[in-house]
Amino acid sequence: MEIDLFTLAAQIINLIILLFLLRKFLYLPVLKAVEARQKLIADELESAASARKQAQKEEAKCAAKMQEIEAQKQDILAKVQQEAQVLASKLNDEAEAQYKQSQKRLHDKLAAEQKNFDVTVQNLVVEHFNKFADSALKQLAGTDLNELVIKQFEKQLLQLSETDKKSYAQAFQTKKVISVKSAEKLSAARKTDLENMLKTVLRLADKIKFEYGTDKELIGGICVQADEQMIAWSLQSYLQDFKNNLNNEVSQLLNRG
Repeated sequence: MEIDLFTLAAQIINLIILLFLLRKFLYLPVLKAVEARQKLIADELESAASARKQAQKEEAKCAAKMQEIEAQKQDILAKVQQEAQVLASKLNDEAEAQYKQSQKRLHDKLAAEQKNFDVTVQNLVVEHFNKFADSALKQLAGTDLNELVIKQFEKQLLQLSETDKKSYAQAFQTKKVISVKSAEKLSAARKTDLENMLKTVLRLADKIKFEYGTDKELIGGICVQADEQMIAWSLQSYLQDFKNNLNNEVSQLLNRG
């Protein structure tokens, strides 16, 4: 078989041309497309990895932020609880102080009312006792209160020791005026009896003058005074016992009420 060189050469040339065309218009574009696709996929994978890393970073940041928020929340709760305890303690102290203050005010009020009651009772006793005693003595013994007081006062003077009598006499002798006070106004006769009795017992000079006055607080008594020197007698102690007994009875009645 004879080979046609021209045909063989033409076929070889056609093959080369075909290969060139295939390479240029098919193979190379396909390669470029594959490379572009691979690069795109690689870029997307890289972007996804980067996004994943960024997401992990953000997740870590969020976790750290949550931990920080939780710690802040615990601190706030602890502070709130501490402030609540302090406030509760303060309110408790204020309530206790107010309670004690109320108790003190109540106690002071009761003490003031008791004092006012005592003063009222004492004033009533002082106001009515002299009249009552004078009226009773006149009806029962045919005498008055001033006469009884002067007699008791004379007994008290006579019971003094000689030393005391001299002491009072010396003190009274140096005074031109001796003050005499009684619960009720003394009559002229009672004044004369009292002066004579004082001059006799204490051996006072006749020139000494007496100045008379009344003092309701003496309660059925009499007081002879020259500056600091004083001789007195009254029913104060008896009435004090009476007043205390009366207060006790009234207090018991109030408590039962």
